[in-house]
Amino acid sequence: MLTVRDITIMRKVFNEEFDRKFDSAFDRKFDEKFDEKMTPILRDIRNDIAMFKDEILSVLHPLQEDHTVLGSHVRQIYDTVEGHEGRIVTLERSRSHPPVRSVNQ
Repeated sequence: MLTVRDITIMRKVFNEEFDRKFDSAFDRKFDEKFDEKMTPILRDIRNDIAMFKDEILSVLHPLQEDHTVLGSHVRQIYDTVEGHEGRIVTLERSRSHPPVRSVNQ
């Protein structure tokens, strides 16, 4: 079992040893060295991402134009097909004789 004296000795040794080792192991210029090493790497990564984005956009832009043109064509066809009711009403109004009635009427 640990005594108060043992704990005091351990605390003293640990604190002194830890502080001495930590100070010698810690490089004060670590941030500067890290920035020097990482800046070119990060620049290359940024360039790669920008180039990849440009490649994707160059493929998507023509597809977007095709989508716009096809959407316009579909809308024209839809208007033509769906406009049949209006054309039927116009034809019925312009006829000189009434529409044929069914036998049940």
